[in-house]
Amino acid sequence: MKTNNEKIKIPILIPLALAIIILLGVSIFSIGWIQQRNITEEVKKCRDGVQTLFDEHLEEDSRLMNGLIDFLKEDKQLQNAWLTKDRDLLLSYAMPLFENLRSKYRVTHFYFHGLDKVCFLRVHEPFRYGDHIDRFTMGRAVREGKPVYGIELGPLGTFTLRVVYPWWIDDKLVGYIELGEEIEHIIPEIKKTLDVELSVAINKSYLNRAGWEEGMKMLGRNANWDLLQDFTIVDCTFKCAFNKIPAKIMQNRTPYRTKHKYLLPEMQINDRNYRTGFVPLFDAGGREVGDIVVMKDVTERQASLRILSVILAAICTAVGVTLFTLFYFYIKHIEHKLITAHAKLKTEIKEREKTEEKLLHAHDELEVKVKERTAELAATVEKLTVANRDLADFAHVTAHDLKAPLRAIGSLAGIIKQDCSDVLDKQHREYLDILVGRTERMSNFISSILHYSEIGRSEQKKERTDLNLCAGEAISNIYVPENIEITIENRLPTVMCEKTRVTQVFQNLLDNAVKFMDKPQGRIKIECVEEDDWWKFSVSDNGTGIKQKYFEKIFQIFQTLTRRDEVEAIGIGLSVVKKIVEIHGGRVWVESKAGQGSTFFFTLAKQETGAKNEELQTNTVS
Repeated sequence: MKTNNEKIKIPILIPLALAIIILLGVSIFSIGWIQQRNITEEVKKCRDGVQTLFDEHLEEDSRLMNGLIDFLKEDKQLQNAWLTKDRDLLLSYAMPLFENLRSKYRVTHFYFHGLDKVCFLRVHEPFRYGDHIDRFTMGRAVREGKPVYGIELGPLGTFTLRVVYPWWIDDKLVGYIELGEEIEHIIPEIKKTLDVELSVAINKSYLNRAGWEEGMKMLGRNANWDLLQDFTIVDCTFKCAFNKIPAKIMQNRTPYRTKHKYLLPEMQINDRNYRTGFVPLFDAGGREVGDIVVMKDVTERQASLRILSVILAAICTAVGVTLFTLFYFYIKHIEHKLITAHAKLKTEIKEREKTEEKLLHAHDELEVKVKERTAELAATVEKLTVANRDLADFAHVTAHDLKAPLRAIGSLAGIIKQDCSDVLDKQHREYLDILVGRTERMSNFISSILHYSEIGRSEQKKERTDLNLCAGEAISNIYVPENIEITIENRLPTVMCEKTRVTQVFQNLLDNAVKFMDKPQGRIKIECVEEDDWWKFSVSDNGTGIKQKYFEKIFQIFQTLTRRDEVEAIGIGLSVVKKIVEIHGGRVWVESKAGQGSTFFFTLAKQETGAKNEELQTNTVS
């Protein structure tokens, strides 16, 4: 028994343990992956935030300098000095203004340029003038004739935000005013706002080494031109010196920018973990001259992630062990039940084998009895067939034998009335009329019974039939008084049916409507509606109507609602309608209110060869 237990447990517990281990491992991995993804998204937001803040600072400062130039270009002293081309006088007026702009608004450059793009006066360096200005901002201002701003890379490796403004005096363009500011203040402000470390790297192809080294020396920055192959660092908020920035940040710049959208994987600097991104720097000419390197310290986040992973691993291990233990005891309990059930099953199998033997014996006996009953049923069917055929023959013979004396009685009564009309009084003549009428009614009664018995006993061939023709033939077969109008409201479909019998359906319904019309102007309508699997037909009139309690009775054979002396009716017409419609798989019913007319409905099944109902057409028969 122990061996059996092990065979049951091992195939279940080993896959279960593997499944729990895999599930827990996937859970831990998924949580770690989600945390790493969140860190990546945070770095992306920081990188995008640097881009946004940098652009906003440039936009804000350019608007400020635009406003300052709006003030300067309206200064009358500056206008007069410019128009007289007196450089010394212009400098004397502009210098106090420049000192004020530099102290309050960080403006570091102030120019007056001629229409030929030649610098007339550098207020910040008055000894330099007369040179041709080829900067992008200047070129665009000349071409577009409107204020232009943008950052320009200077020969010392620093960026300057420049605003060039066309100067109009008395509606005449006389020159250009340019203000500029060094943008070193923007990087520290962004660092403070977003809590990131920033470095500005410039492509060496846009710099002159001698000028750049001179500029870095002037700014007090210990920079190394040879640290990187293609780039040089011109500004950095990182606490370490310029030459401590890992060269691999810029060395891996190109492939990672292409593949990872300006993001580098995690790297370690001074025992701190950083995720790095790039914000491309474009000058006023649209050239990508370098990058702002964004470094986000993720050390604390990584430490939290490791702690979380350890906690999750411990929790998952505890949960896994608990689940495994619970399953172990649960499976052991199931094993005990299986052993008990196995013993019971063996007993039941033996009992069922005995029962099966009994069933086989009973089955053999049943087969013998079924064969006997089948033979008896076949004999009975044969007898019924013969009896039905004899009954049909008897009905025809009886009908013929009954009709012959009835015709003779009717004929003799008519001869007596004709030959003895002069000796018979009025009452006896009426007796003879009643006798003739009764013989005719009896003859019609016998014919109707014979017709009713034949329906369904001999099946007619079904054919594709246009019911418009059936309805038209039915109308022509009955007598329609002049005060009654019969209309076919819409074109009837073509269906597979027994044409003669469906014509009989329309004829009987129309004949009833005509017989029981009590209105001076009678209206009878034939309509058809298409439903899911059926065609629903209706024959409605405005005659006497029928009380609801007679809705079922009128379809029973030999049932009439009026005395036969009042309306000549046998009471079999609607029974024939019901029998024909049911043979075709449909049903028939009536809706009516006494005194308001009746509507008889019947349905016929759609067939694949049946035609769709066409547009409404009204045919009137009077």
